[in-house]
Amino acid sequence: VEKVLQIKNLITIEYQDMEENYVYPTETHDFYELIYIEKGSLTCKIEDFEFSLTQNDFILIDPNKSHSYYLNDKQTSKNLIICFNSKSEILGVLKGKIVLSEREKTFISDIIMESRKCFVFPFKKKLVPLDSPRFGSQQLVESYIEQLLISVIRKTLDNKKEIMLIYKLNDKGHNKNHIEFVLKTEYEDHNFEYVFDFHNDILCIILCNFIY
Repeated sequence: VEKVLQIKNLITIEYQDMEENYVYPTETHDFYELIYIEKGSLTCKIEDFEFSLTQNDFILIDPNKSHSYYLNDKQTSKNLIICFNSKSEILGVLKGKIVLSEREKTFISDIIMESRKCFVFPFKKKLVPLDSPRFGSQQLVESYIEQLLISVIRKTLDNKKEIMLIYKLNDKGHNKNHIEFVLKTEYEDHNFEYVFDFHNDILCIILCNFIY
């Protein structure tokens, strides 16, 4: 069975209410951070970009990207934050906020429900396992997260009609300038835009709105 996406280990789950004028200070870490807005709204800043998130919005923050959250004096927010490790390069296609479908929201519900069967609730930054967890509950939590991510990736690729090329840096002389030259020469007859994104030691090139 080909496993196109895997969660290596779950670091934390936070299910929290944020009040008016809440500010989460800027931080950077070497794992992914997923945030889902169940109710209300907040602003998420990732490096130099700000995203206004509202109910049912989802955003994934890549490792080693500085980020923060804040609410203004008229905002409140109830949200789910999940932090995890993964070596799956395909996660690099998830850029910006994404509105979850009804089916995808059931994965969120399943994650919360199953997490309560294996971790002390309410969830804090450091997950505390229950003394007597339900059999298989931790594995199911990771499985539901993977299913959510796969569904969102499918939707992203279908909607944007993107083609993603993966290059290992320093492999066969690949570097950004060389790859940019190859794109312009090999695909000169096609209309498209491309975005470079460095993901650890992987360079992802996303060809946006590619027309054959």
